[in-house]
Amino acid sequence: MQLTLITHYYNHTVKVKELIDHLSTFNSELRKRFELVVVDDNSEELAVFTSPLLNLRQYRIETAINWNQAGSRNLGVMMSTKEWLLLFDADQLLVEESFARTINSLEYLDASTLYYFNVENFVDSNLNQPLTVHPNSFLVKSQRFKEWAMYDEDFAGNYGYEDLYLPYVWERSGGTRQLVGDMVLFHDKGFKTTNLNRNLDINKALAERKILEGCRRPTHLLRFNWSLVSESHL
Repeated sequence: MQLTLITHYYNHTVKVKELIDHLSTFNSELRKRFELVVVDDNSEELAVFTSPLLNLRQYRIETAINWNQAGSRNLGVMMSTKEWLLLFDADQLLVEESFARTINSLEYLDASTLYYFNVENFVDSNLNQPLTVHPNSFLVKSQRFKEWAMYDEDFAGNYGYEDLYLPYVWERSGGTRQLVGDMVLFHDKGFKTTNLNRNLDINKALAERKILEGCRRPTHLLRFNWSLVSESHL
């Protein structure tokens, strides 16, 4: 295996089950080439996911922190042992043909590049307009990402901007970004968590301040307790 898929969720286990079921339909040889790491961001109730058809590990954040996408994704990254990482939201389903093509291309990719992909049917929840690229979905070399970036957990506790700030840190370290624009990798299911405070003001101001301060690499990662919930192997 060369690749870890990383996603996280809060409460909405149906989307995780749908993702697992979808990946389980992939060609058997393709399924041997990746693992899926799922992080439960302290959901109100614990659900346990296993699959005899996937290499799957599920972790749970045990500390209650609002909007802890940064910590959830950092946990997934740190728990991966594979050479490459593909991070995305749980309501984005991979297009099998494009995914196979991506895995086959890993040995030719640049370790200092964040690779973004076209997403089908994605509507930005803040702008309420269709976009072709999702800022939360990218492919990156694991070791380089750990050395140069990671998510800044100062953004946890309030909504937004952890994904928009991350590329500033990456580029300040010498990295580049590239859109793989000749294929669609994800089909977005258009899911949006409701009944949560999505006010962007606090994290917007935080991002602006951090940019002015020079986009320093995040420190003090994994600011919470966590546990391994389940593990499945092919």
